[in-house]
Amino acid sequence: MTMVRRKQLTSLLVGTLLGTAAALASPAEAGKVSGVAKDATASTTYGTAERRAVGRLFDGDPATTWCGSRKVKDTVTLALGESMPLTVLTLSLGNASAWKDSPRVKQVIVTVREGDRTVKKIRHKWPDHDEPSDGTVNLGAPGDNVLVEFDKVYAGATPRALCVGEFGLEGVDTAAVALAGMSDEERLGAVMRSFTSVREGDGANATLAIKRGGMFTFEASDLRVSGRWSFAAAPGTGTTAKTMLRFTPQSAVDGSKRLTVPAGLATHYVPMRHGAGTPPVPVPWLSYANEAGALALAQPVEVQPE
Repeated sequence: MTMVRRKQLTSLLVGTLLGTAAALASPAEAGKVSGVAKDATASTTYGTAERRAVGRLFDGDPATTWCGSRKVKDTVTLALGESMPLTVLTLSLGNASAWKDSPRVKQVIVTVREGDRTVKKIRHKWPDHDEPSDGTVNLGAPGDNVLVEFDKVYAGATPRALCVGEFGLEGVDTAAVALAGMSDEERLGAVMRSFTSVREGDGANATLAIKRGGMFTFEASDLRVSGRWSFAAAPGTGTTAKTMLRFTPQSAVDGSKRLTVPAGLATHYVPMRHGAGTPPVPVPWLSYANEAGALALAQPVEVQPE
């Protein structure tokens, strides 16, 4: 197999959303998620933008693939906003529709780093299975970024480039990265729907409807909130990637009583997580409550698309 020396770097800026994200994370979820993705950037030189979209590595759907510029020596960098213990890296190794005809991952070199300093380097090989399978690399090292180099492949019968279905770090929520990698039409289709929210403490279901025209409603047995929504960059990051949802309540009533909308909720930002669905849907992690006659954010126990 010819080793192509040309490299392409795809950078993924992934960090921890503070403030709103921390306030909305339930105790159960807090134990599962140590970092929340906030941004994604990519530079590409080969193939169509749709096939090369980096967000497809993080959308939870192995059928939507990211493709390198060649069969080998392309790299992906996953960067975190802060250093944290990194345990497991996962990869979906190939394209199920043409497994033996396509290039398939044979070996990766994974480097856990603190800035530019190497903390740990792992060379990991996979056998060539008859069907596509997930790959797992045990990291066991702290770091603020991970570099993955696709070092060797099983060449396949075609000249096409290597395509990979999924890439993830255990404990890092990548819904916002997936959302940022979508086209405007895909992004709208992913979030413009109804979601069921279970609020902590009362166990009562509520419904959040993300509607056309930038409108939303939130309805529980005792509460109705309506207003406007839009895509937004994570506040304070200086990024232009549309990785969060911005909510502006315009009306909040509890029964027949109108609720005050505090200044802090006049416009607020809500992070997203992956929910159920095929492919998985980025879910607004949002719930409201009445707190002494004023609208307040409440910790959702669970949010799923209907």
